[in-house]
Amino acid sequence: MYRPKVYDEEAIIRKIKEGDEASFRCLFDRYRNELFTYCLHITKERSIAEEIVQDVFMIIWQNREGLQPQIKPYLYTITQNLSFNFLKKATRDVKMKKQVFYESQKEFRQEWLIDFKDTKELITQAITQMPTRQQEIFSLSRWENKSHDEIARQLRISKNTVKDQMYKALKAIKHYLQTHQLLLVFLVQVFNSIR
Repeated sequence: MYRPKVYDEEAIIRKIKEGDEASFRCLFDRYRNELFTYCLHITKERSIAEEIVQDVFMIIWQNREGLQPQIKPYLYTITQNLSFNFLKKATRDVKMKKQVFYESQKEFRQEWLIDFKDTKELITQAITQMPTRQQEIFSLSRWENKSHDEIARQLRISKNTVKDQMYKALKAIKHYLQTHQLLLVFLVQVFNSIR
């Protein structure tokens, strides 16, 4: 087993070509920190730089039989190529993730708008089936955003009557939506917030 006391790169390369692992370890120890620093400068990520340096030396070992005595430029070329490949892939992945997210959000918004439109139509149908006074109270509360006190004063009825009619109106709407299987959670929450 070849263990040089003084670092002799040409001798080390010869031994690596013959499959000597100790010489390969010697080469690894000589260049790993240098290549790591170079790779980190390009990728800006420690874990990626460590992984790339390992890949560089794996490539060296796998292709050891064709190594040339001047190995340093070769090590830097492999490190640079792997680093740039990582950056290209990362850029593609980010673009792809953004595109997938954009498409899924666009589809969700379209579906939501269709569902909301259908549900709003059903609510309108449910309201038309209410007694006239109930319709009026509901419209003042939900469409004109008036408080129970304001509705009571405007219609000259008690606040309790307004509350009671709103409760019945909301219950009728929920029932109507349930029978049409379009009761949405957010609508339940909205319509449950009786003032």
